This record gives sequence, structure tokens and C-alpha cells, in this order.
Amino acid sequence: MIGLAMRNHSIFFLIIYFLLSGISTAPAQNQETQSTVTLQNRTVDSLNSILSATTHDTSRVNTLLELASEYYLSTPSKAMEYCEQAKTISEKKNYK
Repeated sequence: MIGLAMRNHSIFFLIIYFLLSGISTAPAQNQETQSTVTLQNRTVDSLNSILSATTHDTSRVNTLLELASEYYLSTPSKAMEYCEQAKTISEKKNYK
């Protein structure tokens, strides 16, 4: 009987330990996520600036594909829009 009570306490303390260790790393993960989002926003802003200033079709296609790669994990629908635009320009110019 004592062994069962001791085992239950051990399990209880293990659960508490894992819960507390998860809580202590949550703010760090949140901060890392915010840094990644900020970096992605800067990259997207830069690529959009390049896109609006570029008239050369090859550069536009490459920039659109870079924008798509920035969005493919976070916003796949937006990534597809950029891919479709790149495809349209490529087909119009008969790129391969």
C-alpha cells in the first residue's frame, strides 16, 4: 500500500515538473515567434518594394517567387497568388 502511494506521488511530481518546465519555455518561444514574424515582415516589405520598382519581367518573376516562398508556410493562399502571377508572366514571355 505504501509503495502505491509513493508511486502516485512520484507520478504527481513528474506531471507538475513537466507542466512547469513547459510554462517556463513558453515566453521564450513566443518571443522567438515574434522575432521571426518581424523578420518576415521586413523581408516581405523589401520584396514588395523591389516588385513595385521592377519592370524587367525576369526580375518580377523571381521576386514573385521569393514572395511566395516567404508566405508558403504562414499563408499558403497568398503564396499561391504570387505563384499564379509569376506563372502568368512566365507563360506570356514563354519562359521555361
